[in-house]
Amino acid sequence: MHIVFNEDHYLDNASVPIDLKQEPADLVILSFSDSDLNAFANAWKKTIRDFGKTSVPTLRLANIKQLTHNLSIDTYFEKTISKSKGILVRLIGGEQYWPYGLNYLKSIAIEKKIPVAVIPADGREDKVLDSYSNLPKSTLDNLKNLCDDGGELSAQAVLAQMALAASLHFPAITKFSKLESHGLYCNKKGPLENFSQSIKNKPTVCLIFYRSYLMADDLEPINHLFGAFKKRNIQCIGIFVNSLKIKSTAQWVEAKLQEISPIAILNATAFSAKSPETGKSPLDHIGVPVFQIILSTSKKASWSRNAIGLNSSDLAMHIAIPEVDGRINGGIVSFKSDQTIDPELQFPISKHKVEKTLAIKVINKVQKWCALKSKKNEEKKIAIVLSSYPGRDFQLAHALGLDTIKSTTHILHFLRKHGFKFSQPDLFFEKLQKSKIEIPIILYEKLLNNVPLQLRAELFKTWGSFEEDVLFENNKFVVQGYKDENFFVLVQPSRGLIEDKKADYHDLAKPPCHSYVALYLWLQTQNIDAFLHMGTHGSLEWLPGKAVGLSDRCWPELLVNNTPFIYPFIVNDPGEASQAKRRLSAITLGHMPPKIRNVDLPKELRDLEFLLDEYSTSGDLNQIRKERIEKKIIHEAKKIRLDQELSVEPITSDGEWLTKIDSFVCDLKESQFSNGLHIFGKGTCGSSELNGLIGCLEGKRIDSGPSGSPYRNRTDIKPTGRNIFAVDPRSIPTKIAFQSGQSMADEFLRQYLQDNGDYPKNLTIDLWGSASMRTGGQEYSMALAFAGLVPIWDSNSARIVGFKILSLAELGRPRIDITIRESGLFRDIFPELNKLFFDAIDKLSQRDETLEDNPYKSKGDRIFAPKPGSFGVNISDKVEGSLLEHTAKTGERWLKSSAWAYQKNGQFDENIESLKKRLTNTAGLIHSHDLCESDLLSAKDYADHIGGFNAAATDIQKVKPKLYHLDISFDGKPRVRSTNQELARIIRGKLSDDRWVSGMMDHGYRGAAEITDLVFNMSNFGKSGVTLPNHLIDMVFNATLANTKVADFLAKENKDALVGLENTFSELRELGLWKSYHNSIRHEERLIENG
Repeated sequence: MHIVFNEDHYLDNASVPIDLKQEPADLVILSFSDSDLNAFANAWKKTIRDFGKTSVPTLRLANIKQLTHNLSIDTYFEKTISKSKGILVRLIGGEQYWPYGLNYLKSIAIEKKIPVAVIPADGREDKVLDSYSNLPKSTLDNLKNLCDDGGELSAQAVLAQMALAASLHFPAITKFSKLESHGLYCNKKGPLENFSQSIKNKPTVCLIFYRSYLMADDLEPINHLFGAFKKRNIQCIGIFVNSLKIKSTAQWVEAKLQEISPIAILNATAFSAKSPETGKSPLDHIGVPVFQIILSTSKKASWSRNAIGLNSSDLAMHIAIPEVDGRINGGIVSFKSDQTIDPELQFPISKHKVEKTLAIKVINKVQKWCALKSKKNEEKKIAIVLSSYPGRDFQLAHALGLDTIKSTTHILHFLRKHGFKFSQPDLFFEKLQKSKIEIPIILYEKLLNNVPLQLRAELFKTWGSFEEDVLFENNKFVVQGYKDENFFVLVQPSRGLIEDKKADYHDLAKPPCHSYVALYLWLQTQNIDAFLHMGTHGSLEWLPGKAVGLSDRCWPELLVNNTPFIYPFIVNDPGEASQAKRRLSAITLGHMPPKIRNVDLPKELRDLEFLLDEYSTSGDLNQIRKERIEKKIIHEAKKIRLDQELSVEPITSDGEWLTKIDSFVCDLKESQFSNGLHIFGKGTCGSSELNGLIGCLEGKRIDSGPSGSPYRNRTDIKPTGRNIFAVDPRSIPTKIAFQSGQSMADEFLRQYLQDNGDYPKNLTIDLWGSASMRTGGQEYSMALAFAGLVPIWDSNSARIVGFKILSLAELGRPRIDITIRESGLFRDIFPELNKLFFDAIDKLSQRDETLEDNPYKSKGDRIFAPKPGSFGVNISDKVEGSLLEHTAKTGERWLKSSAWAYQKNGQFDENIESLKKRLTNTAGLIHSHDLCESDLLSAKDYADHIGGFNAAATDIQKVKPKLYHLDISFDGKPRVRSTNQELARIIRGKLSDDRWVSGMMDHGYRGAAEITDLVFNMSNFGKSGVTLPNHLIDMVFNATLANTKVADFLAKENKDALVGLENTFSELRELGLWKSYHNSIRHEERLIENG
């Protein structure tokens, strides 16, 4: 028997190995920074020009980003490193960002006696890196200081120092000057002593960039922006820094910005610059918008081909982490140039090359935001847009958790007090329902000339002629909306056919239809100053195009046209807020979710609770009485049909029944559900929300704030009204989240063993983007824990750099085979987590363990997602054919929307047969839910995902799979239920509760829509094959449509919602999912029937 111990593995960040094909040289310098390497290249060439080639050691340069695959390292070290005479490595991030390379380097240095210096590139002391060096401490310190100084002359001195250490000749460096670590810059004069405004009262923008760009003479995009702003009559001043995180630099920058008083800041440095002491960046204090501009580390050709738009490093450094500081996404201004390999250095010297068309968009964006500050409020034109998502007649002005109608009314009253003009805020929605805006076809044809030819061709290919559009009438498009003073109030048109609207919403492959395009192009002719999109969420950010780093061939970029985009967004949805920030350059103003309330047990359950309490204290009673109470509990439970809710299979043991009854009643009593809807600008954070809104509309910088749920001990999300941000994807999962994920796995296995007597062989887990952001990756951590894996975190940055495989002895059980079905948002935001899991299961397959203990020895696809560029499951709202046919089509659509398997090269390939094979043996699906303010009926997506899986697995296995609901809304207390039990909990505690219905009735039209929507979402579970006990549907019907007060309310406030509710119950009855004892379902018929 072999004893297999724990193993640590570090991530190879490259998907495929690279052979740099460099011949050996005297000296080798490795760095993550092209600016570093360019400086060394320039210094080496200058030395040759000054002293001749024979006087200078030969040199090789390489970017460590090309040496992250272990095979790449092996090849390069064997061909080049092992035959060199001196090696310098400048590493950012510490040992764990290149552990394999460092260990190999150390062994070669010992074996070959090669002088080696490994120094940090972030200005900090790093004793661990020092331990990989074999030079004296004084030499290392000198090399660090010279590299930190940067530039050609410092690089010459470094080369001289390394040559000396390697006993090589290098000409003496006599001329040496040092540039300060920070300072002012002008494109014509270079570094400046002081700022002087060339023209009094001329607006000024400030460009912040890295000192290394200046030292490497790599300033083309910066200099281009200087010239472009000058043509717009805007003055530029540059500020160069080593880092905004250095305290002395930050203080100097803050003071200089106060002196310069720019109208906007363009920041080209990476990461967040927030101070841990103040919670602010030095760029924040003067209160002007800060735009994050991107000097991409990729080449233009790579960006053009890449559907994501940016590589993972740029995405983290220039998008995700700067969002923490509340910066507005300015966009790309440059790419790395295509350079031929220098024959002497055998290294491609690459610099930033400006992309002029994208740079113009950045300037336009800055000017439009600054116009909000310079214009008077009474002159500003604002487009207020309300969603019609997800395309049902009763769902006009939909938003997640927000009463958009009362919110808009409240906002309009508030804005009038600040000088904005709007005639009758209280009547806006009534007028909106009746009003139309007409866009002549002749104008639309003219505006289409501004759309790239390829996009126009796709538009007509997909949607045909103008006349085929659903909003076409008499040679014009007629859209819902009207103009009032300087406001446009509009309903966002469907991006496709009405019946397919939900399916179209997240389909990035399908362009918007003619009327949709016409409205946004027409708004550009109206010279609006800002969009105000009310609530989570619209469809604009889901249109075709790159995920980040958009071009003028991306529909969101084309239709928004750099106009300021202000987006009140529910604070607990970071994933979809990120989509708006990254694709629309939106400021997402967080608003509170609805309030929550505790469940008030209905009478029959209170009676049952009293019996359970009596039973629990009956230890001293005689056995006969105890048995009598036990039988009474079971009788009462069956009387209210809890047996149908708590288990699909009959339970014979009375003790087991009692446990389940007690657990359900306690669960329900401790439950919390949402109560009503939030109104933007009201409640405890109301003033902050309104201040954030007026700040946006007046062109001010808006403070950033974290996203999350206030009901999960996230007090830091208050006050809302800030520009919400998500997380650094490279820090997921966090250490705390992993501990929670382990607890989730342990609790699930405890209950599974209790119910089944053995461990599950194969489980399917669904992973969602926003939920993973909120929880810090608890769900993903659970997947790792099932397999016996533990992440390895970098000690300095807390980012994931590898994984540990626990031995079976330490794990104490077999490894559980996991299939991951991830959402499109998770796929795009967390590519590194896919790589980690893929690498981990590859290493697990090589362990000396039995297949029974380690199912990962059987290789195959285990990570599945929607097609790249697509999101959601796209289940049709309409029943297609019979119930059996519809359920089968639901399963087919789930399979089709989940069939793209992650591959070793980091890409997703379609393989539906591989997915079917995984479902053949799955023991069930685990869906985790982390919010108490939402539930499985709050959105159609839950039925689409869970019901879709159920339909697909049922068709494959010919029996219904187990569906598990893992409730983690009580932080630290995971609770495992079946999906049937969870639906029963929601229906008993919320949907059939008079208090919840009354809370929605306080919200008029929107409340009526919410009531109908939740009932519709409930019906979708039944239509996908998930069991809905008849009595639960009865309870919902009695609380809603059968309640005359509620039905009258629906008829008055939202007649379409009443019709929608009637149609839903009728459909349930017609499909045989509900046997109603009522003769009539429709409200008017019941009124007649009841006299």
